[in-house]
Amino acid sequence: MPLIEGIALFRRAQIDYDFPERYENAMKMLHHSNEIFKSEGNKQWEALYYSEYGSVLTYKGQYYEALDLLLKAKKIQDKYQLVSNLKSTISSIANIYLMIKKYDLALKFSNEGEHLADSLNDLNTKVFYKNQKGVILNKQLKFKEAITQFKGGISIQEPMGKSQRLVSMYANLADAYIKTNDLDSSQKYNDLAKTLHKKLTGEQSWGFHTVFINDAKIALLKGKLSEAIEIANFGLTILEKSDITFPSEKKEYYEILSNAYERNGESRKAFENYKNYQRWSDTIYNQDINTQLLEKAYNYEISKNEQNSKLNLEKVKHQKLMTTRNLLIIISIIGFFSTLYILRTNKKLKEINFALKTKNLEIENALYQGQNIERRRLADIDQEDQNAQLTTLRSLIKAIDPDQLDDHNSVIYKKLIDITTGATNVDGLIFHNTLPGVLEQDGIVAATHALVSKLTVQYNTLFNLKEEDHIGRFQIDMEHQLYQIILESINNIVKHADASFVNINFKKVDSLFIVTVEDDGRGIDVDLKKEGKGISKMISLANKMGGEYKIENLLPNGTKIWVKIPIEENSKN
Repeated sequence: MPLIEGIALFRRAQIDYDFPERYENAMKMLHHSNEIFKSEGNKQWEALYYSEYGSVLTYKGQYYEALDLLLKAKKIQDKYQLVSNLKSTISSIANIYLMIKKYDLALKFSNEGEHLADSLNDLNTKVFYKNQKGVILNKQLKFKEAITQFKGGISIQEPMGKSQRLVSMYANLADAYIKTNDLDSSQKYNDLAKTLHKKLTGEQSWGFHTVFINDAKIALLKGKLSEAIEIANFGLTILEKSDITFPSEKKEYYEILSNAYERNGESRKAFENYKNYQRWSDTIYNQDINTQLLEKAYNYEISKNEQNSKLNLEKVKHQKLMTTRNLLIIISIIGFFSTLYILRTNKKLKEINFALKTKNLEIENALYQGQNIERRRLADIDQEDQNAQLTTLRSLIKAIDPDQLDDHNSVIYKKLIDITTGATNVDGLIFHNTLPGVLEQDGIVAATHALVSKLTVQYNTLFNLKEEDHIGRFQIDMEHQLYQIILESINNIVKHADASFVNINFKKVDSLFIVTVEDDGRGIDVDLKKEGKGISKMISLANKMGGEYKIENLLPNGTKIWVKIPIEENSKN
């Protein structure tokens, strides 16, 4: 029977496309099987073909085409109530949205899959969706909710028996605990994952990279820098031997190495690993960009049909436009002479304004040079020694037993604690507002990277720097001014925004160098935006470089700053 032949081809293709030398022939068998399913009118197997081929394209990183096929499969399975196949199709759709960072859509389909599992009383499928939802929530930075999902899946799976899925949930739960800085819980579940993985496979945990990366992160957070570096380098060695790219895992390893070397005082190694981290981050990001481009191509035919419909209407309008053309020419001539008269009348005023602007620019340049001299002087001050003295003073004060003090002295004790804590933070901000030597030696990218590395350790804010293109060097004055804009922005965020993360992005677009600083804090007050001296200073610095500065509030919260600077007139000779 033709249907049996189609099923046989389908199953054979499933086996063969895992072997590179058989892949091309396997795809021919897979496509031929669908021709048979369609000719036989068998919707169940047609949907299975779409789902299977979608999974193959997902593995190849062709997310848009894969999503199109999986949605076709789901539509058929919904219509004919093919629930046994629908479970895996929904999970594959959610996984694609997770890969392209559409987390809300991923969570929507994962919730749908869990509801389906509940209606079927299918505990195995429910555990799968609990784990998938935990991963999505972790990506959304909703760590407590992610932990709840992972623990829910573990509580169902453990009585059912040990499995590799349980290993995955232990490791994912450990990662979520790392994000909340609960290192004891993280170590506990990561050890459970390693032990169970070895028991199930008979292998060391080195091949299981989620566990491996967790170990390196825990070592880094505990200050065991050599151990973190050793684990990350060993993990990269294993990945280099694999035929699969593993961009996400490589990104994680290089980020760990960059942070570890930076904290160990090895700036050059830190910077080299940071560049590798950015390269693999861009690889993942570009997959998302390619998906968006494919989506635009998909809508091309629709847009073309709409354009053809508009063409006939434009022909009708053309005759009327010709009729009004002469009138518009006359109006334009009148407008030209009117403009010429106004320009001549205002010429004297413009000359005066130009002279004033020139004088103001000279004053600003003099002030800027004076500020640079003072910042260099401050940069020579041993800030680390000052911080150490302040910290020692604060520790000595805290060593006093407040229970032995009367009410009056207790009030004085609390004030001393607050004053020394504030002084330590202010001292750090003064230090960061100096001009570091790395700025003049290595440029704006390296200086900003060094800055955010130190700030991430000092404050409860996650600072992230991304260099989308190779930026190179600019004139030293421009690099100083850009650095001051970034410093002013970060100071405002640290002092006022109460943000949990700050993203700093460098990129080139045509002839412009663009810097963006974005946070998730409480936003900027409208009056401060209009009258603030700090903002006026940043606008002035951007204008001096021939560029522009813009700041706005984001929804639902946060602030975003844009600085656009022409590249040619500021490039280093």
